[in-house]
Order: sequence, then structure tokens, then C-alpha cells
Amino acid sequence: MRHITVDDEFGWDDEVDVICTDTAPGGLATAIAAARAGGAVMLASADLPASETDWFEAPQLDDPTATFLHELTADIELESLPRPSVDLPVRLASALPTADEGRKRRIDTFDGAHLRDWAMQCIPARTGYLYTRVTGWDTAAWQSDDGGRLAVSEIGAMSPDVDDVGGSVLTWLTAAAEDAGVSVDRSTVLQRLIFDDGVVVGAEFDTEGGALTVRARHGVLLCRAVGPLVTPPLPQGAEVRVALVGRLASRFGRVELLTADPAVAAAAGACVQLSGSARPCGA
Repeated sequence: MRHITVDDEFGWDDEVDVICTDTAPGGLATAIAAARAGGAVMLASADLPASETDWFEAPQLDDPTATFLHELTADIELESLPRPSVDLPVRLASALPTADEGRKRRIDTFDGAHLRDWAMQCIPARTGYLYTRVTGWDTAAWQSDDGGRLAVSEIGAMSPDVDDVGGSVLTWLTAAAEDAGVSVDRSTVLQRLIFDDGVVVGAEFDTEGGALTVRARHGVLLCRAVGPLVTPPLPQGAEVRVALVGRLASRFGRVELLTADPAVAAAAGACVQLSGSARPCGA
């Protein structure tokens, strides 16, 4: 895991590699991936009832943070973004290569215009997230047939409860985070990002004991526990792989369920296969 080194005299209360701002699916999955990569993780939780608003809406954030988010989405009309058909999409995908194999895979086609389209899919999805750095931990790289490049980090395999797909995935992620040694910082509400020369270097939280400032050597993952999750139908006993899916060179991503079984994919209305080609799902 690469770190940004910024010299400053700020009086930090704590220092970690990765900050995840809530226990949404993206926050849990990111905390697991970072911990498994050897990083120190802060996983915050506001311990508030799940909001019905989109995760990207955060009126409590200060002006510099709001400006940072606005600049990332200046070419998108956020108010007009349609809700996706599902928040936790299923993608037909064979076994992914290792991260090293993914890096060696040559991908010739790249079009930055797809980054905007990808952000427009992630922002309204309740499993969406924003990472303050473009580069992250080890991922496998794949090319999609729409010209974009996907970066995928698998968290693990599980069989969701068909009567509560979203809830069972959250329960599984919570248990996997505990197994990875990640603890949850309760009653910590994000107030602002902290910048140094335009670079996000940490975050400030409101806690029961007052303000808490935490330095992030690698990055901050912005997400929010919102709900309920709209999920696709799955056959009884279907096994899926929970994964973080993003676009190379994009800060936005979302949690998806991957399957190698065409019957599971068909039942869920999944995207066409990821290995070799893919198209955006959940749009």
C-alpha cells in the first residue's frame, strides 16, 4: 500500500492508512480490503437510523469539503440522476485473475468520457462510494466492451438469504470485517475533510467526546449507511462473490455481486460477463 507523505504541523488525534466514514457496504468492504493489505483502518459509524437520502448528500459538511465534492461532479446534474433499478447489482464474471495478473493484462482502449457515466451510476446507488485517491489497494483490471476499464477487488464468497439479500450481505460484510481485525468507531459523524495543498490528508469527526481529527496516510472512503437496499432476485442457495468495483482512474465505485453461474445471472438480470467484456449494470 503506497502512502502520501505530507509534512504539516497539524495536531492529529490519531493516524491510520484508510478512513471509512460509515458502515455502508462500501465502507465495510473497503475496510476489509485495506486491512487484508496490511493497512491500519478507521471504520466510523454514526449509529444513526439509515437515511432515505442518497449517500452523496451530506449537508453537515463544511464549505471546503462541499467544494471538493462539487468539483468532482461539476459536469453532472446530481438532482436529475435517476435511481438505479438495483443498489446491489449482480455481474456475470468468471474467476478474476490475481492482482499481479491483472496488472500485466494489456488494455489498449481508454476513454475518459466513461468516467462521468460511471460516476452517474455510482452516486445514486446506495452501495456507492467515493475514495479520495484514484489509486488504491491491489485490484484486478478488466476491460469492458463500452471502452472503459474496471478495477475489481473481491472480498469473498457467500450465499445471500433470498428473502433479505441486502441485509444478509451487510451481515456477512460485518462479520468479515471483524475477522479481518477491523473494529467500528461508534458515534463518529463525519464533519469535514482536512486538506493540505489541495490533497485530502485526513478527516474530522464529531463524537460524544468532542471533535476527533484523524490523519489518513492513504485516503478517505466516503460512504453513508442509507437504505433500504434494492436488490435483485436470487435463486435459493446461489453463491456470489462480494466485490468492490470501480473504473480505473475514477474515484467512484460501488459494491457488486459477482457470479460465474449464468442461471444465477439470468435470474438477477445481471450484466453480461466481466471476463473479456462487460457492460455497466444497475443503470
